[in-house]
Amino acid sequence: DYIKEDSSAIVVRHEDLSIHPFETFEKLCKEADIPFNDRMKAFLEKSTSSSKSSTIMRDSKTNVIKWKTKLDQEEIKRIKEGTSKLWPQFYLESDW
Repeated sequence: DYIKEDSSAIVVRHEDLSIHPFETFEKLCKEADIPFNDRMKAFLEKSTSSSKSSTIMRDSKTNVIKWKTKLDQEEIKRIKEGTSKLWPQFYLESDW
């Protein structure tokens, strides 16, 4: 359990970054002792609320659950089983 062994590790869920980008990045910056400035906020606003997807621009709140429609049930089952020792630390059964 690397996370438990290394107290300096910061764990961030993709969903938290996507659904609450400002709060999550602000917390990350605080943990890393990096100022969360207006330039960062402007970039987050632009890159997480775009109606057109690109390599870095997207509507992150709708993108976060896209995997549920892109993967079939067998693929989801395989991922869930392959990460069975890890996912319960971060997700609920209902997240699947």
